[in-house]
Amino acid sequence: MLHFPSVSMNLLFILQVASIATANQQQCYYPQGNPSDSDIPCGDSTSHSHCCGFESICLSNKLCLHSTGSFELSRASCTDRSWQSPNCPSHCTNVSIDKGIPLGLYSFGNSAPSQYCCGTAVLQRAGPSLGCAWSPQPFTLEPGSIIADRGILKGYVQAGSGNPNSTAPANSTCPTNNNTSSHAVLAVGAGLGIPLGIFAIAALAWAFWERYQKRKEREKARLLSTALRGGEGARPLEREKGTWFRPQAADQITEMRHDREPVELD
Repeated sequence: MLHFPSVSMNLLFILQVASIATANQQQCYYPQGNPSDSDIPCGDSTSHSHCCGFESICLSNKLCLHSTGSFELSRASCTDRSWQSPNCPSHCTNVSIDKGIPLGLYSFGNSAPSQYCCGTAVLQRAGPSLGCAWSPQPFTLEPGSIIADRGILKGYVQAGSGNPNSTAPANSTCPTNNNTSSHAVLAVGAGLGIPLGIFAIAALAWAFWERYQKRKEREKARLLSTALRGGEGARPLEREKGTWFRPQAADQITEMRHDREPVELD
């Protein structure tokens, strides 16, 4: 005989737990005050915190690192609707106020800290130099570390974060099943290896993205500088379908090719 009432009670209990968890989770807001339905808080519910997307990694400097695509940094949302809390992001809060915004790499060097722009870095018309599309000046970022058990890392904790004061029961005995012990070792290894692998991949992706963006900006500046220093008669570079080229002057005469040698008249 099937016991449908017990199944219904279990399902009702699961739904109640899910509703309580949803109610306890804080709402995230963009600087304009409109709610963000795709972000989740990067802190606990005891105080305000910045928010990141479900597929992003929360950083301690109040920014987000995308785990897919370009692995770019971004400013997302905050649980404080007024954005007066010091736990809200401090960069790029006056632009793209109704949604998040990526942070584009402006400069990358070994001796100086990297600089970023709100949005992307662009070539200025006044000369072969870079500028920021959405912010007046580039800025540096505070060092940031990965926040575990938040965003895409939900469910993972850092190694050694368990309770050091916890003790085993006095009447506990060692298991006699070797298969159970081996499965437990594999589970622990997977639990430690997966988050560490994600941390390493995220760090490498960030470094490679910075270098790639810097190479692109250097190439743009080099092309523009070549056009400006082309000498007398040089024509500026033009761009068509994403490719830079130098158009030929309209009055330039090109001699036609021929194979016959000139003949001297008697």
